[in-house]
Amino acid sequence: MKFIRVITLLELVLLFGCSLGYSQTSNLKFGLSAFPPTLDPHISGGTAARTVKLTVYEGLFSYTSEGAIQPQLAQSFEIIDPTTYVFHLRQGVKFHTGEELTASDVVYSFKRILDPATGAVLKETLGIIDKIDAPDKYTVVITLKSPFAPLLEVLATPEASIVSEKWMTSGPDLKSTMNGTGPFKLVRITPGVEILVSRNENYYIPDLPKTDSILFQVFADADARLNALLTRAVDIIEYVEWRQIPILENNPEFRVDLKPAFFQILSINCNAGPLADPRVRRAISYAINREEIVAACFEGYAEPLYGALIPKGHWAYNEDLAHYFEYNPTKAKELLAEAGYPEGFSVKLLATSAYSTHWCPAEVIQAQLAKVGIKVELELVDWPTRVQRRSDWNYEIASDGLSGYYSDPDFYYAYFYGKGSRYCHPPYFDDPVVNDLLDRGRATLDTEERKKIYHDLEARLLELSPWIFLCYRLQPYAYHKNVHDFTQLLGFLSPYTGAVLKYVWIEH
Repeated sequence: MKFIRVITLLELVLLFGCSLGYSQTSNLKFGLSAFPPTLDPHISGGTAARTVKLTVYEGLFSYTSEGAIQPQLAQSFEIIDPTTYVFHLRQGVKFHTGEELTASDVVYSFKRILDPATGAVLKETLGIIDKIDAPDKYTVVITLKSPFAPLLEVLATPEASIVSEKWMTSGPDLKSTMNGTGPFKLVRITPGVEILVSRNENYYIPDLPKTDSILFQVFADADARLNALLTRAVDIIEYVEWRQIPILENNPEFRVDLKPAFFQILSINCNAGPLADPRVRRAISYAINREEIVAACFEGYAEPLYGALIPKGHWAYNEDLAHYFEYNPTKAKELLAEAGYPEGFSVKLLATSAYSTHWCPAEVIQAQLAKVGIKVELELVDWPTRVQRRSDWNYEIASDGLSGYYSDPDFYYAYFYGKGSRYCHPPYFDDPVVNDLLDRGRATLDTEERKKIYHDLEARLLELSPWIFLCYRLQPYAYHKNVHDFTQLLGFLSPYTGAVLKYVWIEH
């Protein structure tokens, strides 16, 4: 006699590792706005590139979803004195190619960042390091040239990721391959189209990541990106355009995560004809109507910036500088005449056609500057070209959207110190007063003293205006209601949101 065994639902769950909610075999699909121009973890290529790299690479520290600093590859640390830090590494952590993480990899990673040939975004910031040693296999000692208040915040940024010395010195193609210690490992890349990463089965944190894989698909067109979400071709998208937000907010199937994150600026080539004169740069600032930009380009999802960048509520905020500039075309014309350009001049304004947050302000500003005699020629290029030209300082004025690398006001250092990082530094801006203030701000540990320093710094930056501050804008992500535990990091940490993807799971 044959017996037929009936398998219960509970047994199916146990057998196949499924549940009515979170599934160990789920696959997340993420709609990117651009294909990463580089996968080098020490070079910034924009938020889309960071999102991908943060699933693969890790640093000594990272940020929690609430924005707090937490140890990552560093198991623990000690501050011996204001210039000596000792880091104890997690043991047994492996790179995706199989070699174990050791202190020599950490030493190599920071030496690579400090090597000018790398072009690392943190080269100037981490130039504060005097020496870095590995007294044993799992211990790293960093000695600083002088006290550096925001060191741990810097070490938590994605561009401070740790790489395998053996792998990196073998000469990999950093546009097509990655090798980190993170929760996901690279499976394949289709250039310009998609990147697939899969679960790192040897990840050192139990039960992470929550999904089997993430497929990053590129939709450069904002409407195509939105349609991909609406049709469930993807589960999450970045860079939702402002006009699209009501469509999603009125649809119960989707969620929108809006947080203040990026600031919009004009970056000025301080060696380009009339632009070399700070009076001309201030004239441009007076000629710009920020409210008009906020209404026309951001549908009101932004806040005009007539002062500098440290936000209200921050310990270093200076209310006295909040309205340093105003919309005043008459004042703009007076400054232009004083500088020797009573009839104005011609200038080129670089922006990318990939993001409305870049090209729309450029178009509005073109019309506004014409009213004071400045004739603007727009240069609209694709995103990879825009990134390269920014790095090469190949522009006169550039429309840009950026964020601080961390919340400490030392974030100014990467943008304005000396020759700085070429990626975002205003071309040829090098002011000894600014350099001295930046040096003192990072070396001073007393908060009240630092506050005074950063007040002076912002006043000097507004006077010289190598950047024209336009507005703070909200950063929108959108996702299907079945996506859980996705949250955008707050403020300047928004570009690091890719770090939370290991926690995300999909309800089935």
